[in-house]
Amino acid sequence: MHNCDDQSYLENTLFVFFSQVLGSLVFSGSADGMIFFWNLETGECEVAIQGHEGPVHSLDYNDHQHIFSSGG
Repeated sequence: MHNCDDQSYLENTLFVFFSQVLGSLVFSGSADGMIFFWNLETGECEVAIQGHEGPVHSLDYNDHQHIFSSGG
């Protein structure tokens, strides 16, 4: 996991995913391969992970199995 404070998301965000099932969480994928988990209530980044070596072009969440997936 990475620090949410690096602010690379300000320039590199390519994709944002939102699901009502997840409540206040939103995921975003970026050109630098990072995936960020956001809290809508606070506006803060909760988790930042290096998801891919290249850009993250898609994100999804399976609410039945509680599985998060990403595609580059």
